[in-house]
Amino acid sequence: MSSMQLDKLVRIVNESEPQLSKEMETRVPVSAPENTRLFHEECDFATKSLAKLLKQHDIKTKRWVGFPFDIDDSDISRETRDIRHYILRVQGDRDTSFCTIDPTYGQFLKYAGLPVTRSDAVGYLPLRSIAVIPEGCEPEFGARFADFAQNQTERYQCVNEYVTSGLRLSWGALSSIWDPNLYRLDS
Repeated sequence: MSSMQLDKLVRIVNESEPQLSKEMETRVPVSAPENTRLFHEECDFATKSLAKLLKQHDIKTKRWVGFPFDIDDSDISRETRDIRHYILRVQGDRDTSFCTIDPTYGQFLKYAGLPVTRSDAVGYLPLRSIAVIPEGCEPEFGARFADFAQNQTERYQCVNEYVTSGLRLSWGALSSIWDPNLYRLDS
């Protein structure tokens, strides 16, 4: 995918974000702050909705499903290994290269301990709710995400009395979420 095509795709995705967030209204708790709608576990609905929005711009996508925590990490429970995650893949030039779009990547911040649905955590969330990841950049994106998640969680916990609970994943588990080998074309 050329950098011009990627720039155009990112622009269209960013322009689609408010509409997708609006469509998520019916899927997330009413109490959730408006700008956190794409940080919830609604990847199935979000990928279907975003695919429709992108189709209006003649961008063809395919949905992929993966089990991003089905990795070699003894601290991860069987229940967690069975968590399913949906992403979109966009075909590039001559059907050879892909780009991954994850409209709910921010939901994984909770696995670093950041309570993404709390209004006092909004300032610790990424500025963009939708990730666009060029093919081959998944490891770098995953590493940056894991660093961001852990840093923001530490910052949040320094100034808030809220103690995060639940599953906390290692840096390695967080950074491997977008490993293409963990995904397959959704049937």
